[in-house]
Amino acid sequence: MIEDKKVQESIKAGLMAYKGMAKYYLRGGSGRGVSKSWERLTLAEKVSAARALVKMEEVAKSPKDFFSRETTEADWRARVEEFAKEYHCSIYSGYLIVLGPKERVMHSVEDALQQPLRQQYANFLRLVQDYEYADVNYKEKCARYVMEESEKICKRYDAVSSGFCVKLKKQMQYIFSR
Repeated sequence: MIEDKKVQESIKAGLMAYKGMAKYYLRGGSGRGVSKSWERLTLAEKVSAARALVKMEEVAKSPKDFFSRETTEADWRARVEEFAKEYHCSIYSGYLIVLGPKERVMHSVEDALQQPLRQQYANFLRLVQDYEYADVNYKEKCARYVMEESEKICKRYDAVSSGFCVKLKKQMQYIFSR
């Protein structure tokens, strides 16, 4: 059985690596001509991206506040019940429409993310929420998925944040390990 403490450390490390990768993409480090680098952003977009990066750090420092079942379930349920009552639909339909914990986080940080990082971050948030909401039988499997994905993004961030020679070596290792 994987300890919850190890999984939480892995979640924090993965979320911080995603924040670092978002900054890397914003600086134009991805080498993509189509991505919007910091210099090409308007002032309003820069402010929005900076706020999103701050939110990403806040989520990374205390993911339990944003994903744990104890913290989010009652609020989510209340919003779903209010929606279902207002629009005369079932609770099940409400859960399909009302934003859950991962969607709320994603919505608050999306201005700092560019593709393909946006989709990868959304997938990682889904894994974190699945782990937090999993029952006892499924929790071990979810923990392994979270730890594997966290390790991948941490390696990738480590590769892009190193010095030139080390960076080149790590990027080559990353490419050949996939």
